[in-house]
Amino acid sequence: VHDYFYEVDRAYVTPWREAYAAESGYTGLRQVVGVSRHYGDVYASLSLNYYNLHNASNEQSPLMRQDDYLSLSFALVWIFEKSDRLVTF
Repeated sequence: VHDYFYEVDRAYVTPWREAYAAESGYTGLRQVVGVSRHYGDVYASLSLNYYNLHNASNEQSPLMRQDDYLSLSFALVWIFEKSDRLVTF
């Protein structure tokens, strides 16, 4: 996974982006706070996500520009059809 996000092959080296071989190891910390609710056939979800990449094994990658960031996500799902037989937990 680290290769996909942080590695820079020689073919993609530029004057401002040097080659980098990604390493396995610590990826970082993600903390999420969220709420969700069903409204009939509609499901709504809202979450605040904090990512801390400080001391991650690929912190020196030229593709990593900052050590932490926040994101806000929202999802709205419409359940347009249900099975006649439902599983309950």
